[in-house]
Amino acid sequence: MTEAIALPITILILIGIVTFTFFKSTDDLVVYALAATVSLVGIHIHFGVSFYLSRIIVIAFLFTIFIKYLRDCKFDYPTLFLSKFFAIFVLTILFQIISTLMSPRIPEGLRQIAIHVALMTIFMIIVATSKNIATITNAIKIYLGVGFLQSLYGIYQVWGGSFNWITYQKILAYLKIPTANDHTYNGFLYSGLYKTFRAIGFYPADVSHYAGYLVGVLILTASFLIYNRRLVWPKIIFALGFCAIILSFSRSGMITLLFIGIPTLLYLLTRIKPGALFEFSKLLLIPMVAGSFLAYIVFDGKSIFSISTQETQFTKMLSDRYGDLTLNSLTNKNKFESLNEHIETRIAGLKAFSTSPFFGVGLGVNASPWKSNDYPRGWGGSHSHHLDMLGQTGLIGAILQTWFMVLVGKYMWKAFNIGSKNDSSRYLLAGLLASYVAIIIGNFLYHYFNLDIVWFLIGSGIALSRLRILRESGPIEVKSFNGIIQKGLR
Repeated sequence: MTEAIALPITILILIGIVTFTFFKSTDDLVVYALAATVSLVGIHIHFGVSFYLSRIIVIAFLFTIFIKYLRDCKFDYPTLFLSKFFAIFVLTILFQIISTLMSPRIPEGLRQIAIHVALMTIFMIIVATSKNIATITNAIKIYLGVGFLQSLYGIYQVWGGSFNWITYQKILAYLKIPTANDHTYNGFLYSGLYKTFRAIGFYPADVSHYAGYLVGVLILTASFLIYNRRLVWPKIIFALGFCAIILSFSRSGMITLLFIGIPTLLYLLTRIKPGALFEFSKLLLIPMVAGSFLAYIVFDGKSIFSISTQETQFTKMLSDRYGDLTLNSLTNKNKFESLNEHIETRIAGLKAFSTSPFFGVGLGVNASPWKSNDYPRGWGGSHSHHLDMLGQTGLIGAILQTWFMVLVGKYMWKAFNIGSKNDSSRYLLAGLLASYVAIIIGNFLYHYFNLDIVWFLIGSGIALSRLRILRESGPIEVKSFNGIIQKGLR
């Protein structure tokens, strides 16, 4: 059987297995499955397009509810509540289509639109299937469990890079399973600028996405720990995660955590518990120190392995496989890791916006760069999601996106300010809200918004907020569009 036939069949079998599992189970399993897979973006099968594990679950779930609807003629999800978000999503996608059709990058733009539709679908599924607060709490614990593995793997990559230890990329290569957008070599990312390997985890295309992911993991872990100081697992995850984000050497990730995420979380926690600041410093100082020390031990070439040995072994690996390709030819392009390039791409984004302020230059510049007379190298996107959307979709697209962001923030803030102060779900919501603020503001520094993890966290925050408001305010009965009696919001 050829690879062209084997891969689609493999995908269909996986979708079939997941569909059958969902058909025989509760909606909780869907939330848990997404919690476990949204951050494993490096594990996927590629043939023309990439099928991530989370996308397979989304397709299978949609197929499952379609079959159930044909069988039972009912749809018992909060359609009235979701309608406001659905309306924003439809307007956003319609405008993106118009913007794309006006640009010379129609195939690339349509591909980006398909990604946006998938992300929005993850959000809708999480909100629709989360029927109780315990489901969200357990899903976040699963999510943090994967964060524990991601942190370990990141540390492993920095430590084992010079020794050419086994990685999952080697395993996939041995099994002849194709992947895409892998910027690592055998699972390792070497930085010529820092003269060391960098932690990238299961994010083979972008180390800053890995760091941005760890920001949410660390914030949520801290919220669990402040609620219950006796828990041990949050301390372990926080120490490893803090070590991993340092070893990623991602400036945007560390700035987002230390100057946006943690301060926002502390502000929210002090509204619940006045002494949260002191408690935070007391409980998390040790994990932060331990994580920093572990990062120093792993990174310090004098205590474990010399940088010269690291370079020699890595150069040998490249030479053995690629002949004339050497480490210097691979890593001397330091300008691609410099702040100057980040500033340049932001300026190019503003120039793109100025040429078409209402509709933008169209999506897909990351695949087919936008070019102008005064920017001959081509603009492939800024190191800022907000500038990306402003340049690619113009003012209208940016307004639609901001509308959604404000709606999400206001709703989560409303839910945070109701209910008992000592409620565990309020601490969890503080972590989700702080993660959301960190993501939104951090998008000025990088582009995190088009990641599955972000839409999972936003969906979890809205779902938890809805459930808290329903519990505190009391449900009222309203009719959905298909006549099924459902719970709405006051």
